Amino acid sequence: MNPMKKRNGSRLGRWAVGETVFLLGLFLLVSAPSWSDIITLKDGTILPCEVVEQSKSASGAEYLQIRINNSLVWLSREAVSRIEKTPERKSTGSDIQSLLQRLIQEGKIVPDLKDSVKIKPSAAPAPALPDITLKAKEIRGWVYLYEDPNALKERRRIPLQTGDSIPKGFILASSPNTRLTLGAEKYVEIGLEGGTQIRFDDALLNPSSRSFKLDVRLLRGKAWFQINITGSSWNSVSLNLNTVRSVLQNMTFYAEAAGRTAAVNITYLNGTDKSRFWREKDGPYLLNIGQVLEVSPAANRLPISDTPMDDLDRLNQKLAGWMQWKPETLAVDLDIVIPPLETFPAFPPQAALHAYAIPIDQNMIVPPETCSLGQIIATYKAALEKYKYDTGHYPTNEHGLEALTKSFNISGWRGPYVSLDLPRRDLWGMLLVYEVYIDKGRQYVDVHSMGPNRKEDRGLGDDIR
Repeated sequence: MNPMKKRNGSRLGRWAVGETVFLLGLFLLVSAPSWSDIITLKDGTILPCEVVEQSKSASGAEYLQIRINNSLVWLSREAVSRIEKTPERKSTGSDIQSLLQRLIQEGKIVPDLKDSVKIKPSAAPAPALPDITLKAKEIRGWVYLYEDPNALKERRRIPLQTGDSIPKGFILASSPNTRLTLGAEKYVEIGLEGGTQIRFDDALLNPSSRSFKLDVRLLRGKAWFQINITGSSWNSVSLNLNTVRSVLQNMTFYAEAAGRTAAVNITYLNGTDKSRFWREKDGPYLLNIGQVLEVSPAANRLPISDTPMDDLDRLNQKLAGWMQWKPETLAVDLDIVIPPLETFPAFPPQAALHAYAIPIDQNMIVPPETCSLGQIIATYKAALEKYKYDTGHYPTNEHGLEALTKSFNISGWRGPYVSLDLPRRDLWGMLLVYEVYIDKGRQYVDVHSMGPNRKEDRGLGDDIR
């Protein structure tokens, strides 16, 4: 069928060229026909209809001809996210009427593709979508906000308090030994474990479709999402998590960052139906309870696997006891040696031997709480093992001990691993020696002092290790 021809029974109404007013009377049809397609728009709106054909206008724009309430209209293909076949269902006239009125105002639906018809929005602009505020419901531990990645790198942080709102685009980071519960009204809850970094790019409520749109980026760590809209005025929650999307109603799932950029593992814990996820290029991926979707942006097809029963029980127990969890008490053993009040004899002031200023190496200034040289070296060696555990290798000889307090953009780095005040020079003013080497295919690391002679003896002689 040529979409440029007139269809006497399929026009939505008449456009007054001078006033650009579209008559919407046919939306008030009493009949309740069935449909066999579900169209999901890019803003999360669900549109039940019947797709008849696809065509292009004279300008080259693609449109779908759809049937709604026994009427044929044209829907912009650019506004469509996906099309699904579903069993035939009955429509609700009032919901369809308000939805079509909004789509016409936004210019996504037109009555015909004739060049003589100039489609313009109505005089009354579509109302702006109100924001849904995510708030910190409960904080057990320490949580901080960072304005952007640079602020995170430079440690410019804002402490988060219970009841505070989460600004869009900010990075939310929870410290270790911490748990945080977020909420949007009473229908969406999100829990973050310690060491998690997450960013909420968008949180909007669409009044026309009564859907809640949430764009989330899980950067690091673990989080659970619980959606329960039973008894609410919402129809669904449109979630965009890293590189996958889903339309949710009543379900709980667990997400864990997989260490690669935008990679995340999603475990479906409980719900009333199969959960569906899809990407821009493929999908849907159907998950049963207890299955995990391994999301990797580089993969052509995302794998789905069964979660081991022990892991599934552990996750369910963690969520069941989430509100009873308390931060662990950390025992700190301070090995501080307090010198006697009179260690050295008092000397009277002496006149300067010469008039020149003597520069003082600040690294030689040892604070009272500094430990012994052996303890300092042991602290560095323990920190290097933590560095290797996170990154998979020791720092290079080029980066040296500085890699324990500076990331150098190394993947998996979670430092700083030592205090910035920990001395890097020995008692004789020489920098500690750091060396990483490979022997018989195995990587080794060494930290030592050159000792009183201030000469490198490769850990022998009077070197101190």
